[in-house]
Amino acid sequence: MKKIRNYHTHTLFCGHGKGYPIDYAKIALENNFEVLGFSEHAPIDIPSFYFTIAGYEDDYFNEVTKIKNQYPNLTILCGLEVDYFENFHSYYEKLLNKYDYLSLSCHYTRYNVDNVEDYCSFRLNNIYTVLEYKDILINGMKSNFFSFVNHPDLFITYPMDGYDFVTKEIVSTAIECDLPLELNLNQIRVKPHLYQKGGLRYKFWEYVGTTNAKVIINFDAHLPEFLASSIYNQTLEMAKDLGLNIVNEIKKVK
Repeated sequence: MKKIRNYHTHTLFCGHGKGYPIDYAKIALENNFEVLGFSEHAPIDIPSFYFTIAGYEDDYFNEVTKIKNQYPNLTILCGLEVDYFENFHSYYEKLLNKYDYLSLSCHYTRYNVDNVEDYCSFRLNNIYTVLEYKDILINGMKSNFFSFVNHPDLFITYPMDGYDFVTKEIVSTAIECDLPLELNLNQIRVKPHLYQKGGLRYKFWEYVGTTNAKVIINFDAHLPEFLASSIYNQTLEMAKDLGLNIVNEIKKVK
């Protein structure tokens, strides 16, 4: 059986996950993993952001670092999942000097507004915010801080015109920047209807399959036991049917 590599793992330090890093490492070893990358949400100094480990960064980094050499058959990496905004470039450079990798996300299309939840990428309900999402991802990919793009299809939730254009722009930039696009197992778990054949996000990946864009499958685990989920093999079959160019290594930035 082919060994599994996962670069998207959360723990209790993110505030909405459970378990310590060592709990995930044990499950990973039991389930044929060879690489386990932790990727808590970067502690960006924006009080209104839910997705952050501000206040727990040292605990997170130390706990992952502590177990790196405890499992000789498992490569453990300490990374961060980062929301990209152009004003934080010097901060991202600092993070790259400390962590094994940074991965690119867009959970919010704006950060300097009082009503930041109105711009949450989980529920973009008009083309204007969808276009803002596209611009953030594209600028982030071109910044050369990141090793892959987390859940690039997050902007697709409600039926609307314009998805095809945004999809093509994101995919073409990923190819240009040689960045893998993540097929996210957690999103498939919580919103399976969007990934069924004919579903809105299925169409995103259907288009990806017509290109040579690189695709990486990640768990986005928030519970240790999710690493043992059968959804990984099911998604591999979907990827095969779509003709996706699956890779299992991430781009080295440092």
